[in-house]
Amino acid sequence: MNFKYLTSHFNSFKEIFSIDFRSLALFRFFLATLSIYDLLIAWPSLRAFYTDWGILPRSALFSSSSWSYHYISIYNISGVPAVINLLFVIHLIVSIMLLVGFKTRLATILTWFFTISLIARNPMVVTGGYVIFRMGLFWAMFLPLGAKWSIDSALNNVCENPTKLIKKLFFSVASVGIICQILFTYVFAGFHKRDPVWDEEYLGVYYSLHIDQFATSLGQYLLNFPTFLEFLTAFVVYVQRYGILLFLIPIKNNYFRLFGIFFFCFFHIGLNMTMNIGWFQIISIIMLAVFIPSNFWDYILKKLSNKERLGLEIYYDNDCSFCKRIVFTISTLFLVPNTRVLPSTTDKKIHKMMEDENSWIVRDYEGNITTRFRALIYVFGTSPLIFPLKYLTKSSGFMKFGDNVYKFVANRRPFFSKVTDFMKFKPVQTGTPFPLLLNTVALFAIIYCFYWNLSSFDRWADEEDKDNIEIPQSVFWLGPTFQINQYWGLFSPKPMTDDGWYVLSAATERGDKFDLFTEKELSWEKPENITKMYKNDRWRKYLMNLWLGQHSDHRIHYGRYLCREYNSKNFGMDRVQSFWMYYMIEESPAPGEEQKGIYPSKIHEHICYYPEEENKS
Repeated sequence: MNFKYLTSHFNSFKEIFSIDFRSLALFRFFLATLSIYDLLIAWPSLRAFYTDWGILPRSALFSSSSWSYHYISIYNISGVPAVINLLFVIHLIVSIMLLVGFKTRLATILTWFFTISLIARNPMVVTGGYVIFRMGLFWAMFLPLGAKWSIDSALNNVCENPTKLIKKLFFSVASVGIICQILFTYVFAGFHKRDPVWDEEYLGVYYSLHIDQFATSLGQYLLNFPTFLEFLTAFVVYVQRYGILLFLIPIKNNYFRLFGIFFFCFFHIGLNMTMNIGWFQIISIIMLAVFIPSNFWDYILKKLSNKERLGLEIYYDNDCSFCKRIVFTISTLFLVPNTRVLPSTTDKKIHKMMEDENSWIVRDYEGNITTRFRALIYVFGTSPLIFPLKYLTKSSGFMKFGDNVYKFVANRRPFFSKVTDFMKFKPVQTGTPFPLLLNTVALFAIIYCFYWNLSSFDRWADEEDKDNIEIPQSVFWLGPTFQINQYWGLFSPKPMTDDGWYVLSAATERGDKFDLFTEKELSWEKPENITKMYKNDRWRKYLMNLWLGQHSDHRIHYGRYLCREYNSKNFGMDRVQSFWMYYMIEESPAPGEEQKGIYPSKIHEHICYYPEEENKS
């Protein structure tokens, strides 16, 4: 009896590797939101990171240790801030298109292209979160992200031959690919942690929390509980190695998916509370959206579809293309499914009222009719997403302003119909275009990414332990060119046991000494909070990379940048003439041992200018 029960709930390979269209829509929304967020936080540092005035001019980039000649980047077409600002604007526009699902596949491709271009423009500031992000965007190009809850699907609803989405699930080689990619991320991250400090001594978390650039206040507090940290170390290692298998259990897979999502969200939130490593945890949680099962969406939408929302009726002018675009976009993006959206000609009384009022007509579940701007606010108030907007009706000034805007638009509907004519009524793509070609490419990408991950084990292995798995040179270029190369070795094979902070001992022409890094009085004491010394995640990543010997060639460009920036705001004898760059190294003590000493390492000496030569000129 139990065996029959199990077999009746057994899931096929296709079911396990299928993705609900609504989950793909949420995945799209999160990817686009993160892209917009990253651009906005990068914009203030645009000149420093992405122009020839900054820390890495293009002339230095192409010969630097961080550059690969396989990279492609549209951001390399110019080093002028105005041009880079323009590219940022275009990047932002295509990300917004992806957010609302307009020309979704094109928007996905362009967002991916601009993202890998931004990465290639300055690899020194790329964090681990960016690797997951670009891989998510890569696989997103093969998926129908605009099939649900998008402007594309809204325009599909009013075209002559609309695509009918009968199935809830999407299955293709790409759906297998993105699920395998998530699997690779966790499993290889877990097995890269193969030093005894992780799976024998269980001190990995202890040493990780000793890295001051990453550890939060909570993380530093947990250092007082070494036994608990041993448990956390084992938890991290085995969750990464085997936890992802929850999503592949072939019996009642939907329930295990839900449990896996909550489990891994808890895992990443815990990591984020103890370690500040940018938005690595956020993009990791975003990737889990593809696992949200259909029964979850069915349950949520059933709960949200109350009498007031299902009883809503919206009537529009069928002769106004602008009206149709707006009404169906609102209903698709913000209202519950099965909301009735009808042309006014279906009801004579409604049609006459529309002509008299020069307005769309909204009828609530009790039969009450609302028009103009107040109708718009009522519709928004019934939305499960933007319902707080209904409280704007309490502001008479806002309502008067809204009525004036509505009248302005309503009186110019032919004009706005023409202006929005680029939003064509056409069927939405719910499958894979050019299936033979794209499925073949996706299958090759799965194999390529798996093989690349296998080859990454040799990166830190001793010569006698290497498996000599290498990507053939004939196809190696595909990895860095399309940026599907990946290495999930964060804190692997073991966390670094020394870290520190920068002291830039600078001297002005007058002879005054100060710290150019903080622009404060020179001090060799350890700062109270090292993480707060960095303006943002990009600066933290850049400066941590700058300490590494392999990137020592970047130090002279950083020095030139600092001299230009400081001396452009200070004049005469107050200008910095030279500085010495020190990295204050602090070694992490073993459990139970006292904190070891701190010693300065002089890593760069920089001369901004020679005053006697300047005087001669």
